[in-house]
Parts: sequence; C-alpha cells; structure tokens
Amino acid sequence: MNNKNHLTKAFRQLHHAGEPFLLPNVWDPFSAKLVAVAGFPAIGTASIAVAAVNNYPDGERIPFNVLTDVVRRIDSVVNRPITVDMESGYGSDISILKDNVRQLIHAGAIGVNIEDALPGSSGLLTLKEQCGRITAARKAAEECGVDFFINARTDVLLHDGTKSAYEALLTRGKAYRDAGADCFYPILIDNYLQIEKLTSVLDMPVNVLLTPSIGNIAELKNCGVARVSLGPGLLKYLVQNAKDVLEALKTGDTTAYFMTNNSHPDILNELVSAST
Repeated sequence: MNNKNHLTKAFRQLHHAGEPFLLPNVWDPFSAKLVAVAGFPAIGTASIAVAAVNNYPDGERIPFNVLTDVVRRIDSVVNRPITVDMESGYGSDISILKDNVRQLIHAGAIGVNIEDALPGSSGLLTLKEQCGRITAARKAAEECGVDFFINARTDVLLHDGTKSAYEALLTRGKAYRDAGADCFYPILIDNYLQIEKLTSVLDMPVNVLLTPSIGNIAELKNCGVARVSLGPGLLKYLVQNAKDVLEALKTGDTTAYFMTNNSHPDILNELVSAST
C-alpha cells in the first residue's frame, strides 16, 4: 500500500506557501529524475506527454495499465510527491473511477488532476455528475487510508472563451471545493485580472497553466495563484529543439548539435546516478 501521507502533507504545504510553485510536468522516469535533480519539490505528469512518448494520442487513448506502469516506474526513481493527470478518470462509471484511483495510489501517486469533460464530448459533465466523481475519488482514497490531493480541472474555457465564462468558473470552483477538491484548475485562463478576481473569491488554491499571456510568475503571485503547471510544455520544448538540430544537420550545419552536445558531457550518467 502507498503510505505516503507525509508527501501529501508536503505537497499541500506547497499550495499554501504564499507564492506559486512551478510544476514542470513529466512523462517518464528519466524526465522525472531531471525535474527532481533540478530541485523541483514535486512531480506531475501531463496526459498528452505520457501518451505521446508511448505512441498514443491524448484523450485517454493510452491503456490505463500503461499509465499506472509509468507512475510506478517514476515512483521508483524519485522521492517526491507524484500527482497524476488522469484526465476525466478513464471511465464514465463511478466504480471504475474509484478503482482507477486505487490503482494510482498503489502505483505511488499522492494526487490527481481530474477533468470535467469526457474524451470526445462536446460539452462538460453536469455539476452534479462531476461533483459526484470528485467525491467518489476522495472516498476511494480514504478507503485506502491515503490523504489524497485532488486538483479539479475545469474545461469551461475550452468551450466558452468569453468574459461570461467567469461566472461558470466561479460556480464550478465552489462546487468542486465543496465536493472535496483541494485545488481548482481553470485551464486556459489567461487574464491576470480574471485570475485575481477568482482567487480572491474562492477559498481554495488555484492552479494555472503557464502561457505567454500570463507568463510573469511575480504577477501570478500578486494574483494569488498557488500552482503553475507547464502541461506538455517541457516535452514540446525538448522535441522542438531536437527537431531544429536535426533540420540543421540535414543541411550540414553542426553548430547547434555540438553546442548542446558538449555543454554537459556527463549529464546522462549524472542523472542516472543522482539521488533524489
């Protein structure tokens, strides 16, 4: 049994430190080790990144047993709180959701992101439906004796990008908090004023996705943000840079290749042998 309530306690404290903590989302044990060695206090997976490196599209298309195996292997190499992006829970049935939470706990997770839209759906789950799923996830963790951290993501802004969406965000944030969520994640929120308005009303930590329009961490602190996620951003950055080097090599330009390849000659061995 995953008995990591001390890690959950540390993870909770990060959300109440008075300033945002950055969560560079990972996709496998090696990327988790990289984040841990860099000094970040927690590990979070990104669904699209985990799916992509295992050759699956996003949207709960990666088999759940593959996801849990990734979590188990990450847990074997880092001594950090691990929160898992489980999208909407890999199953519309409550009993399946609860079993999936138990499996993630056994794999080493101390928390999850859970979304309020099912894969392929054109709209959101109703408040009643999603609150029931959050409560069920909490219940499953309690049955395992685990103080679980639930980050409730809402896709309101994926479906309604207008200013009127604020009221829907507020309604869902309050409802998810009352259903047992520990943090509210209004993905794609991209306006400092709207973020500050939301954090000032909601009595719970707020998580945002780092985007160019809200890329100033100091300003996010002023807005009361507790947590800043990168989503698949780190993997995209690495892939794009590798692609750029490969494109240059095709033309015979080796400048970028040698610049990056010679900067840290022992970095791979250092990461493998590092204690985290």
